[in-house]
Amino acid sequence: MLKRITYVIRYASPFSDAELAELGERAAQNNRELGITGVLLPSGGIFFQVLEGPPEAVDAVYDAIATDERHTDLLLLGQEPNASARHYPDWSMKT
Repeated sequence: MLKRITYVIRYASPFSDAELAELGERAAQNNRELGITGVLLPSGGIFFQVLEGPPEAVDAVYDAIATDERHTDLLLLGQEPNASARHYPDWSMKT
């Protein structure tokens, strides 16, 4: 069983290009270990993200993001608790 969530979140303060690249690489590494795939799109001070994978892992990552002081104004756009297939099967975190 898979879970997919889609959300947007605002940067609490600006990220440099290097910081964004590092964040994406770190997310990709952690997500591979947790069996999570998805996409992370930064634009105009906002991240758009889709996370998909084992429900417990997706929930844990989402909870960590929600409490991360680098972000603010979290808005959950959608949630699929019983997703039948991955939309991003080959992307541990595509940025």
